[in-house]
Amino acid sequence: MKEYEGKKPALVIGGTAQDFLGEYMAGGTVILLDLKGQGHRANFIGSGMHGGTIYLRGLVNRSQVSEQVEISPIDEADRGILDQYVSGFIEKFPDLELIPEEVLKDDFVKLIPRSKRPYSDLYTY
Repeated sequence: MKEYEGKKPALVIGGTAQDFLGEYMAGGTVILLDLKGQGHRANFIGSGMHGGTIYLRGLVNRSQVSEQVEISPIDEADRGILDQYVSGFIEKFPDLELIPEEVLKDDFVKLIPRSKRPYSDLYTY
């Protein structure tokens, strides 16, 4: 996923994901809601990630996340982003009978790349 000329893609997933979520992600926003409460079991999350943000509802172990990715708590700006996208997701799926405030009250973590060029050491002389 990549941003282009001010266009910022967003992907909201009601469940969880499998290994390599966000691999080589170059921009945009991915949100995993884990609505069934299964917990995040994916490994290698964010491998090669060099742009964008991944938000996970619930917790993730450091061992599941690529070394190139930083795990941090969300702030008020992140809450605003989550509110916008989660509310839109819930509007599009009324059969789920979800209330945005109920989903958003839970803990979220933010995954962001540590570097804009994670493999620069491999390809430079």
